[in-house]
Amino acid sequence: MYFERSSGYEYAKQFYEKMFHFIEEKFGADNVISAVMHADEINVVATEELGKDVYHYHLHAMVLPMVEKEVLWSKRCKDPEFRGTVKEVVHQISYLKK
Repeated sequence: MYFERSSGYEYAKQFYEKMFHFIEEKFGADNVISAVMHADEINVVATEELGKDVYHYHLHAMVLPMVEKEVLWSKRCKDPEFRGTVKEVVHQISYLKK
């Protein structure tokens, strides 16, 4: 496993630095709002195999353009007054090229 042969954190740090540069190239460096590598999820298989807690490193990246999207209550909603009205507003990245 890479945790044993390359000290997991250093390996993950190098890997996600390369991924960050890929994101910059793909979307443009000025469009990257943030990119955070962290390990808040336990890797169950590696933990069982090694007999110690091993966490899953991953990268969260936020890239422009970010758009606001309204999520509506569906027609399956039990309360007819809510159907078709705004359930929540979410922010998401748009890949549309209009």
